[in-house]
Formats: sequence, structure tokens, C-alpha cells
Amino acid sequence: MKAEKQRSAARRNRSQRSADCLVRANHFPPLGNLRTKLSALHCVLCLSAFLHLPCLAHEDLLLRVKGVTEQMSTNGTTAELLLLRAELYRAHQDWDLALKDYDAAAPGLTNSPAVDFGRAQALAGGGKLSKARKTFDELLDRNPNNAAALLGRARVLAQLDHLALAIADYTRAFTNLTNPRPEDYLERARLQAAESGADAAVKGLDEGLARIGWTVTLQRAALDYDLERGNTDGALTRLESILTRSNRKESWLTLRAEILQTAGRTQDAREAFQAALKAIIDLPPRLATSENTVKLRARIEAALASIRAVGATNISSPRAEQ
Repeated sequence: MKAEKQRSAARRNRSQRSADCLVRANHFPPLGNLRTKLSALHCVLCLSAFLHLPCLAHEDLLLRVKGVTEQMSTNGTTAELLLLRAELYRAHQDWDLALKDYDAAAPGLTNSPAVDFGRAQALAGGGKLSKARKTFDELLDRNPNNAAALLGRARVLAQLDHLALAIADYTRAFTNLTNPRPEDYLERARLQAAESGADAAVKGLDEGLARIGWTVTLQRAALDYDLERGNTDGALTRLESILTRSNRKESWLTLRAEILQTAGRTQDAREAFQAALKAIIDLPPRLATSENTVKLRARIEAALASIRAVGATNISSPRAEQ
């Protein structure tokens, strides 16, 4: 009898750890207080809810599902436990099982943003985009400033090819997020480029840089869009800001050289390629001989050989004109 009680306690502890992990992943209130706090969930549903539960390895999710199911068998099925299991199923991409548990949890958690949000995400994951949009619409009718739901609907709208509406939802979400992520600005920029061109994408990325602060991922994306719209000087200025912050400069120096070469500034390109080659030579042997660095060096040396072969001079360089 004592051993059975200990095993039962261990199962409850495993389930509680799973619940605690879900709480941390989604910023939900602890399950013990969930019933009394559900009305406030729209205030705390956050960006990480879009991701798989980050503190659970994928292969462990079914074990956690088993633990929650055992807890239901021992202590009774509650709406809170059904919601927890639905989230675990969704993280494991078992969309139909997740939807079944969300539906079962819903009567006990009426108009719960957590249930509606999870159901919408599971519908989207299972490819039922129109139903996912409808669920997000209903959730946002009740909670119009729910940033997580706005981002979720934006992604669904993008898949439905409603780019302008998706862009608008991203923008509204950023207004309501305390700490927006660079990745979300990148997603919006791709839609802005497709809908309105590179100028709009650059503007959106610069908004992200102003909001978040300097970020290499946003700066690099803006650099690429600057090149796409023919703003070579703007791209080089962004690249310089990356170079000044980078410890490993050889790849960025190579990119500068290739931009200059494409722009017809051959002499400047040659000097940039030489600077990149020197940066590689100055690396410790274990770094200089890595596969990627060896390939980069070969690319640089081939570019320098090509420049020497044509005997090009940089007639457009300010230095040459002086």
C-alpha cells in the first residue's frame, strides 16, 4: 500500500512538473489557480505560446501526456487537465487529439482565451486555415489587443494570401507587445516586400531596429533589401555597422567586396577581398582550417585571381578620381 501511494505521488509530481513547464512556456497562471484566473489570461498569453513547449524535448511529450492522463484517472478529469493535455498534444503536432481535448475543456472554461488560442493554433497546424481564422476572429472580437492572437491570425492570413491584412495584424501586435521579437519583424518584412516592394520592407525593418535596438538579423535583412532596391551605399553603411560589432570579420569583409564588385568598384573590391584574406590568415589555425573557412578562402582567392586576370581598375572610386 505504501509503495502504491509513493508511485501515485510520483505520477502526480511528474504531471505537476509538466504543468509547471506549460505555465513557463505559455506564461499561464499555475494550474492550481487556473480556474480563478482564466478571465485574465488574455493579458498574459504571450509570444512563446506559438512555439513548441521549449522546456520539453519532443520525444518526452508523449510521456508527459501519459502522466496527465494517469492523473485524470486517479484524481478525475478536469477542464484544466484537459487544457494541459491539449497543449501537450499540440506541441507534439497531434492536431486532432489536441482539438478533441480543447473541445472537451471548453465547457468548463467558457470563453477562455487559452482554449480558443490553442484551438486556433491546432486548426492552423492541421491546415484548417479558414476555421483557424474564424477562431482567431472570435477570440480577437473579445480580446482585441491580444498580441499573441494577432500574431497567430497574421500567420494564418499570410498563408491564405491576405497579405495586407496580415501586415496590419503584425503591426497591431507590435503595438501591444512589450518585447517584440526580431523574427516577427522579419516575417512582416517578407510580406511587406511581397505586397509593396523592398522600400516597404526596409521601412518596416528600420521600425524594428528603432523599437528593439540594433540587431544583426534585422540589419542584415535590411541590407539585402537595400541591395534589391539598388541602394548600394545604404547597404554598405549597414554592413559597416555589422563589421564594427563583429569579432569574426572575414565573411562580412567578403560580402563587402562582393557588393563593391557588383557595383563596378573593382579596386575597392580588390582591397576588400585582400582585407578578408588577411582576416583569415590571422585566425588561429583551428579556425583558419575549418571547412567553411577553407571554402571562403577559396572563394576570395578565386575572386582576386579574376580581378587580376581582367586587369580591372576602379575608375568610379573616389580614391581613383582624386
